Amino acid sequence: IIKQHDQSKPLFLYLPFQNPHFPQEVPQEYYDMYEGIEEDKKRRTVLGMVTALDDAVKSIITALKTSDMWENTVFVFMADNGGNPKDGQSNYPLRGTKASNWEGGIRSAAFVNSPLLKGGVKNNELMHVTDWLPTFTHLGACGTSHPSTCLSPDLMGDIDGVNQWSAIDGSGESNRTGFLVNLDQITKASAVRQGQWKLIQGNPGPDSWVPPPNMTLPDHLAKIQQRGNRFLF
Repeated sequence: IIKQHDQSKPLFLYLPFQNPHFPQEVPQEYYDMYEGIEEDKKRRTVLGMVTALDDAVKSIITALKTSDMWENTVFVFMADNGGNPKDGQSNYPLRGTKASNWEGGIRSAAFVNSPLLKGGVKNNELMHVTDWLPTFTHLGACGTSHPSTCLSPDLMGDIDGVNQWSAIDGSGESNRTGFLVNLDQITKASAVRQGQWKLIQGNPGPDSWVPPPNMTLPDHLAKIQQRGNRFLF
């Protein structure tokens, strides 16, 4: 796709990877990279899966650079939800797991990389997955220009997402203060986030803290006590 693309036209490439995800399977060469982890085979497998993912992403970046497209590319890498400790993954120090309304289930890591950005910006601003659509629309219409200098077309009408480009490039703050986490139409369990507060009703799902493999239970409990209620929601 990259090599055959007509560079006189914009390219939007969306590539959702299956790994690391159930079923926990990885080529032997990646599993063997982590021979120091003998006892926890699930952890060893998921580490191999992540490394395989790294190599796949590397091949995409290499193709963009070889095709002389990287210098005009905005690259976004993100996860869709928290991990499942039963599969060797960890959300620590956040509470909860995948399929929960706790932060460990809904907060995910992401990064944006581009030669068009100054880089080195750590973003802790509030953002929701629905914000990617208007943000990408802005990039398609205006490039990396600040939203105040270029108004992207309103092609979607009344939607939940907001343009977050100024928060991503470090020139501004988030354009949202809250969002609906989830509303289960069957169980009626729900959660909503507003600023630093979260309201949870019904069963929020798995709610335990699962420390990483290299942390003992006493160390884990001491850190939880030290942090107070910061990670309770």
